[in-house]
Amino acid sequence: RTKRNPAHFYRRIQVRKHTRRNKKAVSNPLFLPPGTIMPPVKMMAMIMSDVLRNALTGFYEPEKPTSEARTEARRHNIIRACEELLQAFVGPSDLLDSRVRAEFAKEAYYGAGTCTCAADATCLRDPTYFAKYNQNDIEHQYASNSPFRDVAHAIVNHQERIKNVEFFDTFVERISKEYPKHYGRDEWRSMAIELGVIAACCVGVRDFCFAAGIDQIPLPEHTTAEPQPAYFKSVSDYSTGPLQSNKDIYWGPVLGTLKEEVKERFQFDHKLWNFSQHDTGPTSKASAAPTTCMAWLKFMTVMYMTLGKAAGFFRVPAEDRTLTRAQLEIAAAEFNGAKACNF
Repeated sequence: RTKRNPAHFYRRIQVRKHTRRNKKAVSNPLFLPPGTIMPPVKMMAMIMSDVLRNALTGFYEPEKPTSEARTEARRHNIIRACEELLQAFVGPSDLLDSRVRAEFAKEAYYGAGTCTCAADATCLRDPTYFAKYNQNDIEHQYASNSPFRDVAHAIVNHQERIKNVEFFDTFVERISKEYPKHYGRDEWRSMAIELGVIAACCVGVRDFCFAAGIDQIPLPEHTTAEPQPAYFKSVSDYSTGPLQSNKDIYWGPVLGTLKEEVKERFQFDHKLWNFSQHDTGPTSKASAAPTTCMAWLKFMTVMYMTLGKAAGFFRVPAEDRTLTRAQLEIAAAEFNGAKACNF
C-alpha cells in the first residue's frame, strides 16, 4: 500500500507521531502546522506534492535575487499595509467608537514604548491582579487620555501576560466599569479582544519599522469633533449566538458564527474569514471582534503571505518577496522562540 500510495504512508506516520505526543489531541494527518484550517482538495494535493518533492529530491525554489525594483515594491507594499491598518485603528469598529480606539492606539503606539514602567512591573510575580497593580501602583508616562492606557502599556511591555486568564478577566472587569449599562459579559470580552488586537498590531508595526530601518509611520489623527459610533451595539448584532470557548483547546472567547449580512455589509474576504474561524488557529482569538480581526487579516496577507500562496511551501510567495515560505516559517519560529511567545 505504501508503494502505491506514499501519501497514505506519510499520513500514517504523522498520525502516530501526533498521537504519541498528545493522546488526547485530535490527529493532524495532513502535514499542516497545528491550527491550520482544513484546505480544499486542490490545496492538499499541492502541499503534499511540494513537500514530497522536497523530501525526495531536495528541490526548492531558489531565493529570488534582490534588486532595487523588488526592494522598492516590497517597501511600498509594506508601508501601504501599515498605513491602512493604523487608519482602521483610529476609526470606529465593532463595539467601540472611534475616539476610544484612537486614544488607545495612540497609547500603544507612542506611549508604551517609551514608558519606564516596564522594569517596575516585572517585580509582580502573581499575574492575578496585574491589571489593577499596573494601574494603581506604577507610575507611567502617558501619551493619551484613554481610560485603559495602563493596559496598553501592560500588553505592549509584557506580552506574556496576554495568555494569562486572570489578566484578561481583570481587563474585562475594568471595561465593565467603563461600560456598565446596556452591555453584558460577551460585549465586555469582545471589547477586550478589540483593544488587545489594536495594542498588539501597534507594537508590531512600530517594532517592524524600527528593525527594518523604516521611519516610524505616523498614527493618523482622530480628526472628527464627535466620535464616530461603533458599528454594533451588541454581540448579537453580528453573531448568530453567544461567544464560544472550547476549554479543551483554549480559555479565550471566539466568535461562533458571523451573520451573513455582516459579511456582505463590510465586504469580508470569505477565504480570509474562514481562515480565522478554525478553533485552534491563532487568528480565531481575534474573531470576537470581527471587523478589527479582518483589518488585521488583510495586513497579514501583505506582511506574511496570501492564503492562495500558502500551499507552495518551498516556493517564493510573491513577486515582491525573496524568501520561500519554509524560510519564512523558520524565521518566525526563531523569533517566537527568542521572545518566549507561544503565539
